[in-house]
Amino acid sequence: MRMNHPSTIHRLNVSKEYSALFNYIGALIYDPYNDGMWIGSNDGVYFYDYKSQKMIDPFKGCRNIRGPIGSIIDKDGTLWMGFLKGVVCINLKSRDKGGHFKYRVLTYKLDDPQSGIIDKICSFCQSKDGTLWLGSNGYGLYRREIDKQGREKFKAYTVKNGLPNNSVKGIVEDKNGKLWLTTDNGLSHFDPETGLCYNYYKNDGLISNQFYWNSAVKGPDGSVLLGGTDGFTILKGDNSKSLYQGHLRFTSLSVSNQTVYADGRYMDQDISITDRIHLHESDKSFEISFSALNYGSETQGVYSYRLKGFDDEWTQLPAGQNSVRYTNLPSGNYQFQVKYVSTLNDNHDAMIFLNVSVSPYFWKSWWFITMLLIILVFFVKYLYDKRVAKLRRHEAERLLKPIEEALKNSEEPQQLQTRIENILLTQHRIMTSLKKSVEADRIEVKTTKRPFMDRLTEIMEKNYSNPEFDVNSLAETLGVSRSVLSKIVSAETGESTSQFMRSYRLEIAKDMLLKNDANRNVAQIAFKVGFNDPKYFTRCFTKKFGASPSFFMK
Repeated sequence: MRMNHPSTIHRLNVSKEYSALFNYIGALIYDPYNDGMWIGSNDGVYFYDYKSQKMIDPFKGCRNIRGPIGSIIDKDGTLWMGFLKGVVCINLKSRDKGGHFKYRVLTYKLDDPQSGIIDKICSFCQSKDGTLWLGSNGYGLYRREIDKQGREKFKAYTVKNGLPNNSVKGIVEDKNGKLWLTTDNGLSHFDPETGLCYNYYKNDGLISNQFYWNSAVKGPDGSVLLGGTDGFTILKGDNSKSLYQGHLRFTSLSVSNQTVYADGRYMDQDISITDRIHLHESDKSFEISFSALNYGSETQGVYSYRLKGFDDEWTQLPAGQNSVRYTNLPSGNYQFQVKYVSTLNDNHDAMIFLNVSVSPYFWKSWWFITMLLIILVFFVKYLYDKRVAKLRRHEAERLLKPIEEALKNSEEPQQLQTRIENILLTQHRIMTSLKKSVEADRIEVKTTKRPFMDRLTEIMEKNYSNPEFDVNSLAETLGVSRSVLSKIVSAETGESTSQFMRSYRLEIAKDMLLKNDANRNVAQIAFKVGFNDPKYFTRCFTKKFGASPSFFMK
C-alpha cells in the first residue's frame, strides 16, 4: 500500500534474497524523511526504498536485530524499534550516499543499564507534549526524559506504582492526554501528570485481561481501540464522574498484633471518629488501617502517608494496600496523616490525620530527669563546698607555719607584730596578683575571640557562592589548622565547621527566597549559595527550616 494511494494494495517488489527473510514481520512503519518502508522481521531490520523500489540492508549488523516488534518515529526524526534484546534507535536524517544510516542499540534495562538485565521493548507512544513512552515485556512502562544538558534518561513505572502488570503490550494517548496501557493482566488508565493508574479487569467489563502485542491505537474520532486475546474493544469515553467517591476514614487500630477498641487505654472514641490515640514506649508495634469507603472501586486510588515528627516525607503505598505499621516508635508526640487521591476523578482527593502520643518509660519522663538533675546539682554543690573548705584549711595551715616560725624566733613583741603583718601583706599581694592575672587572661580571651569570628564571617561573605570553598579552604584562609578551627567554631556556635558553613549558606538562601528580587527559581538560588545539587539543597533547607524552598518563595 503506497502512502499516496492508501486504497490500493500491492505486493512490494522484493528479490528472492530478501523474501525468505520476511516469514514473520513484527514491525512495519513508513519513513517520510526517506520515502520508504522500515520492516522488522524475525531475521533483521530492513529498508524498502520506494524511489528505487529496492530492499536494502540499512546499516551494518541489521540482520542481528532479531525479533523486532513495535516501532515509532519521534518528532526528532529517530526511528525506535523494539526487539528481543532491547530497542534499536535509527537516525532517519543520517542517511549517507551509500544508503546507510547511523544507529544505536539500548540493550539493558533502560532506567538501570548497569544492572546488565536485558530488556525487551515492545510498544511505543509519543504524547502531544513530545514525551516518548516505551512499554517493556517485563519491566513496566518507561518515560524518556531529556535534562537541560541534553542527556537522556528513563523513568520506570511498575506494579509498585499501581500498574496491573509489568508487561506493557500497547500504549495510546486519548484526547484528554491520558494514556491507556494494555498488559498481560488488565487495562490501565494512566495519568502522566500524577503517575496514578485506574485499572480495569474482566469484572469491570473487559472481555479479557490479556492483550496482544501493539494492541492499542486511537481512531480518527478519538476513540481508543484495544485488541485482546479474546476479542476487540472500543472505548468511546467513561462515566467515572457518576461513581460514588467515598469518604476517607480510619478503620482499625492494632497494638502488638492485637485489635484495640475505645476502652480508654489507647483511645476514648472509636478509631473512625477519634482524633488521638495514646501509646506507650513499651508497645513494640502498632498498625493503623484506613479506607476511602468507595465500595466497588477500592483499588481505583492511591494512598500516601507520613508520620509528622518522625518522617515528614510522604510515602505512597502500592495499589491495594491500605494499612501502615510502625515498630519501636520513640516517645513523643506525632501526627499520622493519610492522603487519598482518586484516579476516578482528578478533582477528588482527601486527607485525614490522627494525633499519636507515645509515653516514655518512667526513667525517660521529664519529672524523673528533673529529679535526677536536682540531685546532681545538690551533689555537685556538696562536693564543691567540701573542696572549698579543704582548700581554705590548707591555705590557713600554709599561713600558720611562717607565723609559728616567727613566734619561735622573735624575742620582742613589736618585732613579732611587724613580721606577722609583713607575712599577711605578702600573702595579700600574691592573691591580688593571681586575681589580676586571671582577669587579664579573661579579658584577653574576650577581646581576641570576637575578631576571629568576625574574620571568619567576613571570609564566608566573600566565598559562600563558591561550591569549591570547603572546610580546608576556610582553615587555610584563616591560617589555622582544621582541628583548631573546629574547636573554635564549636565553642562559638555549637556546630561543626561544615554544619556552620552549610547553615550560613542556607540562611542566605532563605533571605533570597523571601525577597527574590532577581526572580530566580529554587535551582538557581541553590547554585548561587554554593550547592551543586538542587535536590540536596532542598533536603537540607527543608530539614533546617521545616518547610521547602518553594514554600518560602510563595
